[in-house]
Amino acid sequence: MSKEEVRQKLGNPISTAAQGRTEYYIYNSKPAGRIAPFPGEKWDDYYVRFVDGSVESFGKNGDFDSTKTPTLRIETNERKDIHIKDSGDLYTELKKLKELKDSGIITEDEFASRKREILKKY
Repeated sequence: MSKEEVRQKLGNPISTAAQGRTEYYIYNSKPAGRIAPFPGEKWDDYYVRFVDGSVESFGKNGDFDSTKTPTLRIETNERKDIHIKDSGDLYTELKKLKELKDSGIITEDEFASRKREILKKY
């Protein structure tokens, strides 16, 4: 995911930092319009780390360069075909399709194509 795509999804960061090929966008979990947390509530900063302009990792303060065991994410160009079960209900099928798009499982183009297919059935 590019920096522009992150900005489109999360908005502008509260601050940025960079060192060499690595850049951080810093966001805060503070709800819009709130001035202070409720008693016992904590607002955490969270980060998106880019290397050479692409998302490399993300997490809360302390997640980077910590003693936690790193996880490994492997991406391939292979895409598995995602099927939406035919519920017989236009609303339900479109809702499931939108959830796939909103969660980033399918692209905007895939969403538009599948939406046309669903609408043709009804």
